[in-house]
Amino acid sequence: MSEEIIDLDVISPPKRLIKIKGREIDISVIPFKISLELMKHSNEFSKLGEMIKDESINDESQGGYVATQLETMFTVTKDILKNADPAITDEWIDKNISSNQAILLINRIVDFINDELGEPKKAPKPQPES
Repeated sequence: MSEEIIDLDVISPPKRLIKIKGREIDISVIPFKISLELMKHSNEFSKLGEMIKDESINDESQGGYVATQLETMFTVTKDILKNADPAITDEWIDKNISSNQAILLINRIVDFINDELGEPKKAPKPQPES
């Protein structure tokens, strides 16, 4: 009986680089555990995204809600950056990413995950070794 090998490398996501303080960071691979954490909060993140678009995020009565959601999203974003480059620490991120950069980065990461989860790719059938 021949052994079948499933080559998961063929469904690798496209390369996604971000640049912070001159350092290029490849966030192409977002670990599934981190994706699950984002999915737990997806409804809240979607609501927050709509608030950003329609500018109701500026409504002072939403301050606590917005801060809580952004904090959760930023924590997940930090985990992604630290996974991508082990030399990156929470302290480095806090010193080097502005508020505007954090919002942009969070939005891009959510888009990346939605791209990956929204359009599942079929893995090719394993080929028996000859």
